[in-house]
Amino acid sequence: MSGVSRTKLRSQQWFDNPADPGSTAAYIERYLNFGLTRAELQSGKPLVGIAQTGSDLSPCNRHHIELAKRVRAGIEAAGGV
Repeated sequence: MSGVSRTKLRSQQWFDNPADPGSTAAYIERYLNFGLTRAELQSGKPLVGIAQTGSDLSPCNRHHIELAKRVRAGIEAAGGV
């Protein structure tokens, strides 16, 4: 893979955009509320969101809670945030 240029991630447009520092500040502030750090947001790593329907109230979807934890661990192991 040497010699292959990395394309800029969409999240870099949000969290590390010198051309629009106002929007960058707004995006960073919003995501800091979710427990992410500025270093994570500006690391250049892929930012991956996980949507799941698990709930303690709905036994048929309860397994999604554990599945989402495993998906998150896989994303982090692969270098994502």
